[in-house]
Amino acid sequence: MCVFVQVFKDLFGDMLYNEGFSLRPVLLHPQTRGVVRLKSRDPTDHPYIEPNYLAHPDDIKILLEGTRCNILSLPVDSCYCFLCQNPWP
Repeated sequence: MCVFVQVFKDLFGDMLYNEGFSLRPVLLHPQTRGVVRLKSRDPTDHPYIEPNYLAHPDDIKILLEGTRCNILSLPVDSCYCFLCQNPWP
């Protein structure tokens, strides 16, 4: 079995086949810029890729604001018990 599948089952196995939802902010226009370079002249070599995720402070601020908007958009009375639970063991 693939390690990823086992990790997924370990983390989310209790939640499978139950009702639920998830909200995730997505950064559609990041300010951070990464780098893609050739490692060598060999065309079969994989390129060097440095994505530089979240290096720009505005990217972090936007994701945090999106998370806050997601939480504030939930109906508090019906979702409060889910917001207080830690899904990670």
